[in-house]
Amino acid sequence: MFAYVGDVMTDILGQGIYTIREASSLVRLPYHKVSRWVKGYSYTIESGDKKRNRPPLMSVDIPVIEDKFALSFLNVIELLFVKKFLSMGVSLQTIRKASEVAADILKTIHPFAYQRFATDNNAIFLEIEESTGEKSLIDLAKRQQEIRPFIKEYLEDVEFDRITNFATRWRPLGKDVPVIIDPNIAFGKPVVENTRIGTKTIFKQYLVENSIQNVADWFDISVNEVDFAIRYEREVLRN
Repeated sequence: MFAYVGDVMTDILGQGIYTIREASSLVRLPYHKVSRWVKGYSYTIESGDKKRNRPPLMSVDIPVIEDKFALSFLNVIELLFVKKFLSMGVSLQTIRKASEVAADILKTIHPFAYQRFATDNNAIFLEIEESTGEKSLIDLAKRQQEIRPFIKEYLEDVEFDRITNFATRWRPLGKDVPVIIDPNIAFGKPVVENTRIGTKTIFKQYLVENSIQNVADWFDISVNEVDFAIRYEREVLRN
């Protein structure tokens, strides 16, 4: 499947595709932050006559055309990772360093879409499994291996592939709510689980009908599914 980025078509089958604004809305982060993390930025130092450049915090899969950026599903999960660890008190500098080390260890451009991460609020650790079967943690900022109990897996509402350990699906309202974001369905836009019906489509119909029951009948889904779709869209609009 192909989509246009600028005037150029790119293959996005199974990747999902989001503008920076869409991605920032999905993960509920300010647009300017996501833009800086995706594009990189410059800042002045000392007297203001010197500039330093900060490279992007993550790599994008989809080609950048005429300065138009499009993000993949794995990029969205990485944004969730950054948000999660910032909220736990991990500094952006530590996150940046961890990204570089993890990318090297895992041999991927999407280290933060990988399942086995943990934190003690000061450092970030990657869980590995020894040949003996014993689990260990590597401090990604220091590259030092530390044997300790697994602290906490991040992002409980994200599902991971059991073989690759990379993210495959996200439940933005929680694991018990039938709203999913899956890069293999509707280009990764939010839908009601077990359907291909977008939450935005349901919400628009609700604004016309002003009746949850009528919308449920129209799409042949449950009242609860309509209610959750409306709740999700309203939460997105608030951010």
